[in-house]
Amino acid sequence: MVHTTSEDCLSVVRSAVRSENVGAEGLLCSETANLLMLTPEHGTGLAEQISRYCSAVGVAPQAFQTVNDIQTILTLVAVDAGVAILLFSVRRRPPEGVTVTAIDHETAH
Repeated sequence: MVHTTSEDCLSVVRSAVRSENVGAEGLLCSETANLLMLTPEHGTGLAEQISRYCSAVGVAPQAFQTVNDIQTILTLVAVDAGVAILLFSVRRRPPEGVTVTAIDHETAH
C-alpha cells in the first residue's frame, strides 16, 4: 500500500555522498550507519514515533550520538557524520548535500 506523504511522516535523512540506497530497516540494522538521534527530552514525540515504527519492522535502533536539536543533526548529516530518522518536514530546508526520503510504511505515518 502506498501512503500519501505528509509532513509528520518519518523519513531517512542522509548525506548525498552516501552511495548506498538502503531502506530505513537496513539503515537501522547497519552497524556502520552512525544513527543520529534527538535526546529523549528534546524529541519525545519523535522518539515515540520512531519506536513504534521500529517495533513494527522488528529492529532495535542504537544511537551513535544524541543531540539536543534537529539543526545539529542536519549539520552532522551534511558532513556525513551519520544518518537520521526525522520527520519528512525537514525536507523543506535541508542543508546542502542532505537528502530526505519518506519512509513508506503504515507506522511511519
